[in-house]
Amino acid sequence: MSMSSNPLRFDIQLLRGLAILLVVAYHTGIGVGAGYLGVDIFFVVSGYLITRMVSRELDAGTFRFRDFYTRRAKRLLPAAYVTLALTTLAAIWLLTSREFIDFGKTLEGAVTFTGNIALLGQTGYFDGSPETKPLLHTWSLAIEEQYYLALPLLLWLLPKRARVPGMGVLMIASIGLCFLLRGSQPNDVFYRVEFRAWELGIGSLAAFAPEGGRAVRRLFWPALAVVIVLPCLPMFRPHPGAHALVLDLATAVVLVRNHSCFATRSSQRWLRPLAWLGDVSYSWYLLHWPPIAFLHAVYLGNPPGLVKVVSALGTLLAAALMYRFVEQPARHHPFRFTLPRFAAAFAVSGLLFAAPYAWSTSAHLEQRALARADNVGFDERCDFDGIYSSLPECENAKNPKVLVWGDSLGMHLVSALAKVSPDGIRQATKTSCGPLLGRAPVNDKRLTQAWATDCLRFNQDVLTQLEQSPSIGTVVLASSFQRYANPSFGEVLMTTDHGDVVTKPSVELAEDGLRKTVTAITRLGKRVVIVAPPPSATFDVGACLERRFYGKPTLGPHASCQIADLERLDDQRNVLALMAEVARWPGVKLVDLAGPLCEAGVCRTVQGGVPLYIDEQHLTVEGSTLLANAHDWGGWTRRDASPSGTSQQEAGR
Repeated sequence: MSMSSNPLRFDIQLLRGLAILLVVAYHTGIGVGAGYLGVDIFFVVSGYLITRMVSRELDAGTFRFRDFYTRRAKRLLPAAYVTLALTTLAAIWLLTSREFIDFGKTLEGAVTFTGNIALLGQTGYFDGSPETKPLLHTWSLAIEEQYYLALPLLLWLLPKRARVPGMGVLMIASIGLCFLLRGSQPNDVFYRVEFRAWELGIGSLAAFAPEGGRAVRRLFWPALAVVIVLPCLPMFRPHPGAHALVLDLATAVVLVRNHSCFATRSSQRWLRPLAWLGDVSYSWYLLHWPPIAFLHAVYLGNPPGLVKVVSALGTLLAAALMYRFVEQPARHHPFRFTLPRFAAAFAVSGLLFAAPYAWSTSAHLEQRALARADNVGFDERCDFDGIYSSLPECENAKNPKVLVWGDSLGMHLVSALAKVSPDGIRQATKTSCGPLLGRAPVNDKRLTQAWATDCLRFNQDVLTQLEQSPSIGTVVLASSFQRYANPSFGEVLMTTDHGDVVTKPSVELAEDGLRKTVTAITRLGKRVVIVAPPPSATFDVGACLERRFYGKPTLGPHASCQIADLERLDDQRNVLALMAEVARWPGVKLVDLAGPLCEAGVCRTVQGGVPLYIDEQHLTVEGSTLLANAHDWGGWTRRDASPSGTSQQEAGR
């Protein structure tokens, strides 16, 4: 998204104008299914421009690392610092504590050119929605900046005749790693430079290609059609994949062709608006996303399309002003590298780096963040990544009589049950991994098939440990169950007699997996309690409550922070159907957490002034404790609470 210090070709500015238009249209939801591919166009253009500039200076004997990085700093930093400063001021006013703490980390990444790594660290289950991260878009800038750090050194080290083979080897290695690991490590492949460098590398190799070759002439018009049409097709997953490779190669063909059709007066007159977008593309890219992210935070979800469009147009005007009064003056200023100037730039970076840290460590923000801390149970180590084992940190008695087995909706019960159950609790939980033997969720983002295999093994390990734990008399099973019962939540890896197969979730499939778990537990002579999930929301309840408590602007249909019962029933209909089947099972106690919370068409999210929710569905530590005391959760764990051989459904008990 940066530019050469030389005058740019009109066709290059058209490509950049198209790229920014695609990205902004995608972020505003204007019917561009794969508009995110605009970033891939930027990558190829950047690799092409930077390689041409460095290689020409190397050939002429005029290349200096200091001059190169001074030009990069003049080109990139002023507009970036203005954007970061304005975004920080807005974030203090508009973001919740959790959102702001995440923002501080991404701001530090943006200042240190490691925004992609900072965002990669925020892809966990309990991390906030990516749509509310105002600096989410800096991941691509960080990849380009990291590429700029490595490329000049590589070209400087390689003999001229070895540049193309050397770049080719590295590009093939990068694309090989990308395609090899994108199924098992999709987040790493998306965010890390080593897996995306091949896209800039295609542009770099294009910089060495002779313009106007016969093959390029033949491919130009099909390639141009691909560049225009492919991003407008429905979304491609996982990304980057073959679609990105095709687009990158097509972009490279357009660059190498340098077609004269774009040099005519007629075409330049008609296409000048798109080229102008290319001129301001860096500023618009910087400015367009933070307001959209803030709108997502204020609206507790996706804001109205018209609001996003108005926001995008407003940032286009701001981009034109920043291009005129920040980018251009800084770029053409006769600035030269000196130690005092470097110190000044370093000081500005330090101020940006420190500002969110100082604010996020203030007492009031820490208190707010603590109220919405992840309710993981006894200890973070009890959210098991690999093989399950009964860790001392994950139980509160030497020979506990109760096992809590489940996913994150098992975790949020543990601390409260520990306070009301005198017999001791053991925790066996794994995020997103429900206690269904032979079943594990799969999607194309975080829950890969490799992860699902670990989930299958985790549940089998829990059962094995349970067989060796005679003190355990009651097993509490808890999960959201959505990933197993609702087809819209991805797929399920299922163990069969013929091996593991991937299939669609369904109520029947979830019931079968849960029945296997219950049967295995009851055969050991142990009692089973199944906890139905609490009312779930389609918005972040915890964020809404914090916004209301601290007077932050809150708009949209969920501004009251209550969960509409009709909306809940629709959202959880598959899970409720599953629980209706479970209620018929003999010898199983079914606990309904929704009963005490829902009445008169709404489900409460605050009780006695205590916020009950961290996010859409997880209970706060204080909220779960309050409900445990008010509704006798300790009764679940007493062996004599339910007569043997009967089925019992209780509301909150």
